[in-house]
Amino acid sequence: MGMLFLALGFMALFSPGDGREPPAPEALGGYDIPFLDEFDRAMPLWNWGKTQGRGFHSLDRRASRARIGIAGPAAAREESDCSLEEARPSRKLGRVDFRLRCQREDGGDFNGTLGWGVWRPGPPDALDAAWFLYCSRGSDPAVRGFSAMVVENGRPVFSKPLDVDFTAWHEYGVEVAPGGVTFHVDGVPVARTPRLPGNAPRAVVLWMDNKRILQQKGRWIAGWENVPSGQYMNMDRVEYRSAKKARP
Repeated sequence: MGMLFLALGFMALFSPGDGREPPAPEALGGYDIPFLDEFDRAMPLWNWGKTQGRGFHSLDRRASRARIGIAGPAAAREESDCSLEEARPSRKLGRVDFRLRCQREDGGDFNGTLGWGVWRPGPPDALDAAWFLYCSRGSDPAVRGFSAMVVENGRPVFSKPLDVDFTAWHEYGVEVAPGGVTFHVDGVPVARTPRLPGNAPRAVVLWMDNKRILQQKGRWIAGWENVPSGQYMNMDRVEYRSAKKARP
C-alpha cells in the first residue's frame, strides 16, 4: 500500500458541519467518556455534517435506527458522500462497537468506499485511524475489498482482508489498547496488530462515498465513480467503552 491513498481518498469525505466550533472534550466531561447510542433520541456528541452530491443521512427515532447513504443514481462527474462522526476527537484507549448492515437497492456490488471505526482527521501526514474499510472493484487491487486497517501518520501500517458479509446485520468492534488494536466481528477477534493509530485523541466515524482509489505513477489518487443504484448503511447501535476504570 502507498502512503497517500488515505489522505487523497478520505480527507475530503468529511465536511465540517454548520461552521460552529464543537465543544472541547473537557466541556463534554473529559476524554474516553463511555456512551451508548441506540438512535432513539438526538445525541449531542454527533456532528452529522454536510452531505455532498447524492449523499444523505437520516434518524428514525421510532425505529431506533440511523441511516447514511447515497441516493442513486450518482454520477462520476461529481462527489457524493455522507458521514456520521463525533464533533470532537476525544477517544484514546477503549473499544467502540457498531451494530450495522449495508444495503444496495439492486443487490449488486457497492461502489465507492465505506467504513467505520475511529480516526484523527488532519493533514495527510498526520491522519491516524483504526477502522473497517471497504473499497469497490473500481479501486486498485491492493486496496480492493473489505479489510481491517490501522493508519499511522498517513501510512497504512496494518491491513487484513476479511471475509464478512456486511450486507447482513453484524456487530463490529474496534479496540485500542496500550498493546495494539484488536478488531472484532460478532464478539470474535478477527484481526490483531501491535501497531497503534498514533497517540492523539481520535473520534468515532462512519461514512459512505463514491470514491475509487487508484495508483498513478507510484502515487495514490482518488477519483469518483458512478453509483447506479442507491446504497445505504443502517445502524441501530454504537457504544463506546473506556479502557480506564470507571470513576466513582
